[in-house]
Amino acid sequence: MSLLYVKAYYGPCNTFDSCKHKPHLLTGLRDRLQKIGFRIDLVPVPFVNYCMLEMCGHEVFRCNLRNLKFNMIPERDPTCMRAIDAVLSSSVKFRRARAILWFWTALDHQMFRRSEYAPKDYFASDIDVPVFRCNLKHMKFNTRPSRDKTCRNAIEAVMQSAVKFRRARAILWFWTALDHQMFRRSEYAPKDYFASDIDVPMTTCTDCEFCCKKILSEPVHP
Repeated sequence: MSLLYVKAYYGPCNTFDSCKHKPHLLTGLRDRLQKIGFRIDLVPVPFVNYCMLEMCGHEVFRCNLRNLKFNMIPERDPTCMRAIDAVLSSSVKFRRARAILWFWTALDHQMFRRSEYAPKDYFASDIDVPVFRCNLKHMKFNTRPSRDKTCRNAIEAVMQSAVKFRRARAILWFWTALDHQMFRRSEYAPKDYFASDIDVPMTTCTDCEFCCKKILSEPVHP
């Protein structure tokens, strides 16, 4: 589902001694979202004074339809502005969630697989960085490490260096994998969605009129 697709469910509004669907209450919201770049479909429902915005199958905003102003620009409609802010913030959150899910999927696929980007095993002959240095006269002859302070310091330096090398290796692998995978089209890369990818048909005036007649023919319970 596209992150720029919004469904607006609205019911009949009982104002001015009439109870019927009034899509003009959502004119400002629809025009502003379309101007920003969203695609919005108005879906009539049989619930009185009901208005709900849905993105990616999740509810992002709900209000009483009577709080929206009839055929008004968003700048003069506080409820409409709150709905627009909710859609924009939800779109950012959905993009962030998609990126995080892709990241963890890529890690789960790449972390423990042997490849040119996987962590490599290093041995003592491969490391030429000194990790400890001392005067040989400070070490005791043929003595256990528990009684030789310099020997204990050397052992601690080796253990700490091993941890640091593992951490550096993981960080280098991480950035190498990101540099290789982030902007490459693969099954784990974020996908681009266009209007042609959405299989939900657009709501037409004929469908809206048919739905309104069907709802008006049914008794409305208070």
